[in-house]
Amino acid sequence: MGGECVSNGGRWEVGTTPMQLTETGKRLFGVPELNIQQMHRDHVPAVPPSFHLLGASSITPNQGMVKLYPGAAPESVSPSNVQVFCVQGHPEFDQFIVDEIVKARSASGVMSQEVVQDVAQRREWRNDGIGVIGKTLWEILRASRA
Repeated sequence: MGGECVSNGGRWEVGTTPMQLTETGKRLFGVPELNIQQMHRDHVPAVPPSFHLLGASSITPNQGMVKLYPGAAPESVSPSNVQVFCVQGHPEFDQFIVDEIVKARSASGVMSQEVVQDVAQRREWRNDGIGVIGKTLWEILRASRA
């Protein structure tokens, strides 16, 4: 779709992570900010043509993006006018899933103890994956055009 997925310089983004929303992201999700579970060290650094940025984190400048149906404007974004929805993080992950992946990647040496300790510090943070992002995705699917 015109974007490029590349290494994020080997930097992990793991666990519950704040996502600073753009105005488009705030309108679409209906909240001023989000926390989402992460598990990556790759990213799509630039928003492809015809997409609109939803938010960013301190490590990843593109945390999510949407492509709207023709004629829709980001100033009036709603689930009914989203044609393509992308998020960097994992709204489907809960803390148990993240803990298990971190444990396995740490044991195999793929993930450093520094990253493991950083994730542990944010373990109890609010996760908006299902309650906010999942709800929005469900609304997009329900409103999708046949």
